[in-house]
Amino acid sequence: MQPNDSGKTDPITPWGEAPTQVMPQPIQPQPQVINQPPQPVMMGTVNPQMSQGASPFNIPVQHAQSYKKIYAKDWLIMGIVSTIFGIMGPGLCWLISVFGAISMATKLNIGSAEPGHPEAEKVKSALIANLVAIILPLIVMVVMFSAEFY
Repeated sequence: MQPNDSGKTDPITPWGEAPTQVMPQPIQPQPQVINQPPQPVMMGTVNPQMSQGASPFNIPVQHAQSYKKIYAKDWLIMGIVSTIFGIMGPGLCWLISVFGAISMATKLNIGSAEPGHPEAEKVKSALIANLVAIILPLIVMVVMFSAEFY
C-alpha cells in the first residue's frame, strides 16, 4: 500500500489492487439553434423497385380490390334445392331456377371482365345447376304424360 497525500492508506480490493477513482467530467452545454430552417429532405428512393410498387423486402404488394357481389354461391344452392324439388314437377322452384339461370347467364363473362373475381368459378356451376333444375321438371312432366297414354 502506498500512502496518500494525507497520510492514509488506500483500501485494498479483494483482488489485491487499489481502487481507482474516476474523476467526473463537467458537462459541456450544447449550443441551441433558434429559428433555423429545417434540413432539406431528399425525395425519392434509393431502390429503383420502390417506385414500381414493390416493397423494400421484395415482397409483391397487392392492393385490396372491391368486387361487386354477384351471389353465385347463393344461386348454386338455390339451383341444387330446385333440382331436388323439381322431381315433383314444375312449380315455384322452377320459376326461381329460371330467374337464377337468367341472372347467372348475364354474369358468365365476369372472369374476363374482372380478373381475379372470387366468385368467377362458381358462376358456371350455378348456371348449370339452375339449367338442370329447369329441364328436370319438364322431363318429369313428359314422362308422366306419356305413361298415362299407354
